[in-house]
Amino acid sequence: RHNCSSTPLVLQQLWDRRLIALHYNDSFSTNPSDYDSAGRKALERLWRYCREGAIVGADYHRLNGAAMLVGQITKGSSVKPEEFHDPTTGDTFVYKTVALQGTIEVSYADFPLLVGVQPRQATITGWPAAEKVLEAALSHLPLPREPSCLHPSQLEVLCYEWLRETRNLDRLLMPIGRGLVDIDIVGINQNGNRVIAQVTHSI
Repeated sequence: RHNCSSTPLVLQQLWDRRLIALHYNDSFSTNPSDYDSAGRKALERLWRYCREGAIVGADYHRLNGAAMLVGQITKGSSVKPEEFHDPTTGDTFVYKTVALQGTIEVSYADFPLLVGVQPRQATITGWPAAEKVLEAALSHLPLPREPSCLHPSQLEVLCYEWLRETRNLDRLLMPIGRGLVDIDIVGINQNGNRVIAQVTHSI
């Protein structure tokens, strides 16, 4: 998630060159031990992805709120420091960057889950909820029609629609899922009887 201090022109450079970037101090060091706790953890994670390889969903919401970049960090990649300058503002930034390979632009309209389940308050993190969606987008293949390919929130909606279509549920009394504990669907049927359901999928 590129929420770093920047300007639209610099963010556009990152987007056009298919780079992901961390901005913790304007330092050219890529050694995690040279940064405070947040910067150290972010750089350690980025270096691990470079060593092991990873599929990346890169969000540049301040630049483009309609799409994200999806690409790969190839195994054996490196984190490289680079200075970026915006001549229109005079601002200069030093980022720790990694180049993505095989990158495509993925529209949130085509893959709405990617905007709905982004991890909160994290610059760089694992994203297991979107793993199969990112793989499908990158390979240009449809997702298999399997429950394991759905996010829990999608399963909840699917079950709600089934209850409604089979006339077991007439109206909701609470929003689906969210902060409810042990209960995902609360409503009433056509007879006014309460309907309570929990949606669980396990392997």
